[in-house]
Amino acid sequence: MLSLRSSGKILGPTSLIELAHKNHVEPPISMRELFDRLRIKGSPELNFKFGVNNLTIKNFEDGVPDTGTFRQTFGTAEIVSELLPVWGHPVLTAAFYLFYHYYLKGRANGGLATGFCSALSSLAADKFWKGDTDITTITKGDVHKFLTALQGKMLSKESLITFHDQGREGADRIERSFREVETIFLHGGGREKAPLIFFLPSGAIWDGGYFDKLNHSHCVMPYRLKYPQGHPGPRLSPDGSTTINDLNGVEMFVWDCNAPTKDDCRIRFDSSSGQPRYTYSNGSAVNSANGFTLGMMTNGKFLLSDHDMPFSGPEGVKRFVIDFLLSPADLQITTASGQRTGNFGGKIHAEIPDSHPCFLAKGAYLLPIDTLLTRSIVGTGVGQYTFNSIIPDGASLVLHDVKTAPGQTDRLSISVDQTQVRFRPAAEKTFNMTMARLKGDEVRAITVNGVGGNPAAEVDLTTSHEMNSVDVKNHGAARSVEVRALVLNRQTNNVVHKALGSLNVPSQATLRLQVNDWNTVNANMLTLNHP
Repeated sequence: MLSLRSSGKILGPTSLIELAHKNHVEPPISMRELFDRLRIKGSPELNFKFGVNNLTIKNFEDGVPDTGTFRQTFGTAEIVSELLPVWGHPVLTAAFYLFYHYYLKGRANGGLATGFCSALSSLAADKFWKGDTDITTITKGDVHKFLTALQGKMLSKESLITFHDQGREGADRIERSFREVETIFLHGGGREKAPLIFFLPSGAIWDGGYFDKLNHSHCVMPYRLKYPQGHPGPRLSPDGSTTINDLNGVEMFVWDCNAPTKDDCRIRFDSSSGQPRYTYSNGSAVNSANGFTLGMMTNGKFLLSDHDMPFSGPEGVKRFVIDFLLSPADLQITTASGQRTGNFGGKIHAEIPDSHPCFLAKGAYLLPIDTLLTRSIVGTGVGQYTFNSIIPDGASLVLHDVKTAPGQTDRLSISVDQTQVRFRPAAEKTFNMTMARLKGDEVRAITVNGVGGNPAAEVDLTTSHEMNSVDVKNHGAARSVEVRALVLNRQTNNVVHKALGSLNVPSQATLRLQVNDWNTVNANMLTLNHP
């Protein structure tokens, strides 16, 4: 049987299509045909050899995230360590770091990540395509921090959008990913072009088991394509941009970190029904029959390219609001016209334009920055939830320590710039809220503990863009609230945080906080009766 192996050195510095043109052989043509026509001796293959080229580290579930890996993942110079919860809930970048840490500490440590396969596959591909010879001697201890930082790129804007969009392509993405890998193998290349294959939940609307399927999502490194008897072999299209041969019966051999020394892990493709399908020899749970498709990203895009946090990035690059829950609750987001994103009736929807469920992260969503949205937080168990929303303009809102129960639906309306918030709880609830805003080099944050309301008495919050003025309207029963404020200068790393005191807020009154000087957090509080 014909087979094709990746190496990055298949034809030296010359690609298949360049060699064909130089010798007046016009595509479409397979590599085997080209070798035969040009009477090149030997094989067009360069073997990926187990015991020489394979990483031996088995997949694991314990990461070691810290602020150092966070900076390595996103290349950010922003300070996060000073914003950890010494006084309240983390804000802005630190709030996202909290989510990053929770994910990457891994399931073995009570986190979310069920493995570090993307990082391991990328490292294996990078070493192989560079021609490194030390790969079999690398231990987990040698690269644990590096792999944690690299796996963190699965939470980047680039990864979240790419894999969500590829999953939405469904079965069509199977053939597309196959041809992308086959084309890369035919053209040759280096570490930038090395392909990675991702097993992704398939479809535009997923059932309630979508996030359960994510536990089976996986990444492998392809290194060989094996063609069945009688197959003509790989053939490039006339422009060399893709392949045009049949994929039925073709097997893609992969290195799999779940079995790092096993040399017969393979994806077998089937197009006999007219619909691309596949089976995987080392894990039937991710077969196409079980609702999975195949995504693809190159090592250059994953390992070697810069990745941004969802709400950040260079000027002119698309940015998003990110909402995420740490809680026994589901998040439902709607527009005024009724478009939905989130978990509705056990199905995950993404109808709102530019909205994306966060791949691998239950309860997290990328949302458009210029759309007025209403959030419903639906309890799935008894406990407390924390809701976080971060916008690209340098503002964040956190509702924390909010009690919930199965079926309870709290409703939250937030203006596009986060200066106006209305929260209507499903039952009488007392909770805490933190708002923050970046002004110049200063991160300004205010926490109000002890606010509350009920279905007939919502909580209204209004802030100025400079955070110099904050109003919290208490439509419910009289209550005592505690107020704290923090300012961090990102240039000097100077932090000032103060407990501003407690205040009794009567029913139908407004708590007003006026900050006179943020440098010293000089502020005063008073209550105003509603007009």
